[in-house]
Amino acid sequence: KITGGSHAIALDVIKDIPAAMAVPIMIFKSDTVKNAFVILTEHNDKSGDAVIVALHLNKEEKHIRVNRVASIYGKEKIENFIQNQIAAGNLKYINKNKSQAWSQSRGLQLPKLADTNPDNNIILYKNINYKLIFKL
Repeated sequence: KITGGSHAIALDVIKDIPAAMAVPIMIFKSDTVKNAFVILTEHNDKSGDAVIVALHLNKEEKHIRVNRVASIYGKEKIENFIQNQIAAGNLKYINKNKSQAWSQSRGLQLPKLADTNPDNNIILYKNINYKLIFKL
């Protein structure tokens, strides 16, 4: 299903999703699922829409706790989604360098961001520890 249809994702993109999740552009807290996040990657689907990953943390699967990728898909109108998520306070992580390059390539102007970590150009919000989520 994910490789076919109008918002199909190329197989090489699917194979790169774990690496893309390790160094995402942004991470948002889910509006709809408790203990879940939406990860914006640098990839696009076959229609040119930005690929996002829905990640559910600490889910029980066959008596084992896992961080589960619930879905991967191209998000239409990603600019509106990002602006709405920022306005709602759901932005939890942003890679400053990647976000600037990505937004410029789309003609999107992101709001000015503060609290940059000068060592790696990463911004963390609300004390979320991205490394703990993914056990890097």
